[in-house]
Amino acid sequence: MNADAVRRVLDETAHAEGVEIVEASIDTRNPRIRATIDRDDDPVNVDDCSRVTRAFRRALDAAGYDVDAAHVEVMSPGVYRRLVRDKDFTRFAGEAVRVTLAQKRDGRRHLDGTLVGRTDAAVVIRDEADGERSVPRDAITEVRLDPFRD
Repeated sequence: MNADAVRRVLDETAHAEGVEIVEASIDTRNPRIRATIDRDDDPVNVDDCSRVTRAFRRALDAAGYDVDAAHVEVMSPGVYRRLVRDKDFTRFAGEAVRVTLAQKRDGRRHLDGTLVGRTDAAVVIRDEADGERSVPRDAITEVRLDPFRD
């Protein structure tokens, strides 16, 4: 079973379980599946992760994937969640974020601020020192919530 087929099984199963996959890493050569799940209405908890792990294993087994040889890991995004989907940037607008840059910009590798939003070309943040700024998406390696920033 190739990675695309595994992903389809995971997506269908997640939907049936009332969650969606935010990120997934599928290595079929060294059988390891890691999935981060979320839902819009309520935070994901450890019971959800356990339930979805069992559902993934059952669905993969039924599809012919050797789940006995695989490590299947399901987790929540956590409080320092990575923002990856377009809807994440809409959902968390107004929240504190840390933007990690691929290369230093103005002598800095990280930009901290409040998420304004995202366009096709940029992530827009606002901070006290610089005001509102657009950071090109291709210059960003990661955007995470930073809930405990003062």
